[in-house]
Amino acid sequence: MEEKKTHIFQKLLKTFLWVIVTLFVLLISARFALKTKFVHDFAKSKIENIANESLNSEIRISGLSGDLWKEIELTGVYVGDADTLAYVDTLYSRYELLS
Repeated sequence: MEEKKTHIFQKLLKTFLWVIVTLFVLLISARFALKTKFVHDFAKSKIENIANESLNSEIRISGLSGDLWKEIELTGVYVGDADTLAYVDTLYSRYELLS
């Protein structure tokens, strides 16, 4: 009987450790994904779409760079309708997500 309890405890512990390791690997992967070109392009298109809907004018961003976990740099930001309302060469923001 004691051997069966130990065996079940070992299986539970092993499963728990695998879950913890898997979550850790997923979090680390997500963290490094925030630095990839694919995620930058996705974020750039989302920023443009949300800004276009909110401001009712055309917003274009030439480039997005930085580590999205703590900073972002937008280059070539254009705001306008028929005429150019604003053009910003570089817009940089630093922030803390967990604060």
